[in-house]
Amino acid sequence: MSGLKDLREELRAIDSQILQLFARRMAVAAQVAEYKILTGSPVRVPKQEAAVLARARSSMPPGLEDYGAALVRTLLRLSRERQYELVLEQDANWQLVRALPRSSSDTLAAVQGEAEKACMQAFPQSRILPAEDAASACALVQAGEVDGALIPRSQALPLLAEQELFIQASVATDGGFFVLGRELALAAEADQASFLVELGPEPEAFALVVDLFADLNMPLLNLQNLSPFAHQTLYFLEVAAEPENRRAQRALYQLQHETSFVRLVGWYPTLSQKEGSGLD
Repeated sequence: MSGLKDLREELRAIDSQILQLFARRMAVAAQVAEYKILTGSPVRVPKQEAAVLARARSSMPPGLEDYGAALVRTLLRLSRERQYELVLEQDANWQLVRALPRSSSDTLAAVQGEAEKACMQAFPQSRILPAEDAASACALVQAGEVDGALIPRSQALPLLAEQELFIQASVATDGGFFVLGRELALAAEADQASFLVELGPEPEAFALVVDLFADLNMPLLNLQNLSPFAHQTLYFLEVAAEPENRRAQRALYQLQHETSFVRLVGWYPTLSQKEGSGLD
């Protein structure tokens, strides 16, 4: 029997061959992307992927069918990601971040008590209007009487699912708060982005989100099921990314093409005492 060192050396040689073939495959995938750009064809073709997976399973030795399918599924995923990257570069109509207006926090509403206190500490230059509850604060936003409303995160998430509201800032305290506004706006020093995305019940739908951000090396800060607050299988995603981060924009671009619903609900800063917001 070969020693462990010899086996590892053999694995290294095999890995080298695999990586060379992978690079060759990705080069061909780039050519496929060029064809799809010229023809306007979709990046993802489920019927074609199903045929590739079936071929992979049938070509594996007994007992390795699932492993072979998992490997090919990963190859297909990475191929799609690369194709979306190339397609986005040629999509002149997709200029999301540049089109976003700048957010304003001159006048804010906050529920009386801890939320009002946190609001005054985080936004000392703003005029604060007290509200009886989160619904009343959001009503002031919808009526245009304030620029935003400071809402506890736990209460803000169902409001995002139920109303056309957007996150303009995150305030880091125990439990945390979101500032919700009427429009999608870009705040100064934005460092986080949030999405609402509808995912199907199948495992690959959930894996799409987790694998996508992992492949792009982007921290996924929060992934929460909002189904109790919505009619569809809706998830709230929060990632660490600046607006100029092309990988974050590409992730949103792919989600728009591969899910039935996705909505960017904010690109905003996280305010804390360390960053000079004045919070306790």
